[in-house]
Amino acid sequence: SRPSTTLDGMIIAHESLSQGLNEILLVNKGSGQSTTITTPTGGGQPNGSSYAPVISSSGKFVVFHSHASDLVPNDNNGHVDVFRYEVFNGRLTRLSLGPNGEEGNGGSFYPVISDDGTKVAFESHATNLDLDQTTSGKQIFLWTESNDTVSGTGTVSAVSNGNADSFDASISGDGARIVFTTFADDLVAGEADTNKNSDVVLWENGQFYYAGRAGDGLLPTIGSATERSLVTHEPSISSNGEVITFVSTARKMVRGKGISHILIEDVGV
Repeated sequence: SRPSTTLDGMIIAHESLSQGLNEILLVNKGSGQSTTITTPTGGGQPNGSSYAPVISSSGKFVVFHSHASDLVPNDNNGHVDVFRYEVFNGRLTRLSLGPNGEEGNGGSFYPVISDDGTKVAFESHATNLDLDQTTSGKQIFLWTESNDTVSGTGTVSAVSNGNADSFDASISGDGARIVFTTFADDLVAGEADTNKNSDVVLWENGQFYYAGRAGDGLLPTIGSATERSLVTHEPSISSNGEVITFVSTARKMVRGKGISHILIEDVGV
């Protein structure tokens, strides 16, 4: 389940149930080879399930989140973590760590990866991944590989840092743009967010922009803006970063009948 493929469709990463646990498998359609990439350091079966694999377009990297604590040494935080697997050497790296290697004090989930595998966005409840983070709740983070690509290490920086939850991250091919769903109303400078619903927001170079507007240019709502509702969500950004799709149950998004719409918005270059 949850398959993710390379650009040419020849390599597939997917979830597979084995002895009651979810594991991540990598299948090469050309060679027919199937490899389990969630094997513990000592071999055997992991002590927890892994989910949501995403493979880079080139097929060199796979990211996923896992409940297992025996995939890498010294995993003692008791929380779900985000990992990156390097296909050609089998190295598995835990990404959801603080600036000095501190284990995350909250769970991290649903990573997405740039085309070259050097940038990974994910959502996390942890509050110690970035020293500049000032908020709690679920936030979006960006792991960036260090210039020393031989070691496979990198640093994590907070992207959203808003006053409410953010999730559903999607990243452009070059890693320069990230879109996500948020309930935060303090991200976009110079524009009040009064709809009290979830919004789709685009991040680029530390700036935020509303990407999920209704047909009249306003932020979408469902009736009166009196309570928090998941209205506009599940964004996905194209590899070139120019087109965003998202789901919305809001009124006046487009003309015509229907309950839920998939919308496409051109964000330009």
